[in-house]
Amino acid sequence: MKCNEESQQTFLKSIQSNLDEITSSFAPNHKNYLSNLTPAQVQIANLIKQGQTTKEIATLLNLSPATIACHRQEIRKRLFLTNKKTNLQMALATTS
Repeated sequence: MKCNEESQQTFLKSIQSNLDEITSSFAPNHKNYLSNLTPAQVQIANLIKQGQTTKEIATLLNLSPATIACHRQEIRKRLFLTNKKTNLQMALATTS
């Protein structure tokens, strides 16, 4: 698989975001919404938080857009956002 520079930058942003989430969990009184998510969902949630679309995430992770859509739905469910007109990206940004 040939990675272009844009994909490499996206991977680096994802890694940085994941490291930030890990280290921020050591802060006192940190509201850690990630504890309710699987590792795959954490990765996808971080990409959503960075503004990636379902199609971009699917391409980046070599998964189908339908798989990403299922993960998004499960993330919404675990964050109690089901049946609410809340933007997932904004909800993730405000919970961190």
